[in-house]
Amino acid sequence: MWELVQGSLLTLGVRDTESRVLWTVLAAIVHLGHAGALRSANGRPQFARAASAQRASLLLGTSVEDLAKSALDSPLLTVAGNSRGPARGDGAGDPVEPLQDFVASLYQEVFNVVVSLVNRALGGSGRSVAAVQVLDCPGFQPQSGTGAGGSAAATLEELCHNYIQERLQLLFHQWTFLNQQERYDQVPFRECVAEQLLDLLT
Repeated sequence: MWELVQGSLLTLGVRDTESRVLWTVLAAIVHLGHAGALRSANGRPQFARAASAQRASLLLGTSVEDLAKSALDSPLLTVAGNSRGPARGDGAGDPVEPLQDFVASLYQEVFNVVVSLVNRALGGSGRSVAAVQVLDCPGFQPQSGTGAGGSAAATLEELCHNYIQERLQLLFHQWTFLNQQERYDQVPFRECVAEQLLDLLT
């Protein structure tokens, strides 16, 4: 699997320095996940495993103190455009939550870099309209409401989610199966194979 990833990066023309940055940040994410977070006796958040936090800080090129300040003491947490509001300063908040938000933001940045590298490879040296767009659809949503007679009644949001998911499945079926079948029907593939088999048998 690692060879396939490396080969894909070479195909996209990703330089060694660029791929090294990706692996470094991903390694830091792994170490931050292992570091964990807890509150000390005086109520301040800190990393649960100092060794993992030290490795993550080295990979990110910062000190453990600055990393803890950014990952655990952030006054305003914003992930994927959704503001969570000011962090609680009464010592009652869970220190794991801001750490998870920090790790999620790091992963989002890595993902954005990968998409930009793919788009750069598709664009080439000249002007191009080729690009990669990622659609993360919510999938089918269960009906949460209750209508008359105890039957479940879907909300408008659930209806929209399910409609989008159904249309995407139809589009996938069209491009994956129906278009391929039409292409096979245009070429006398079966007749060619049958003639070749008859030639081999005779």
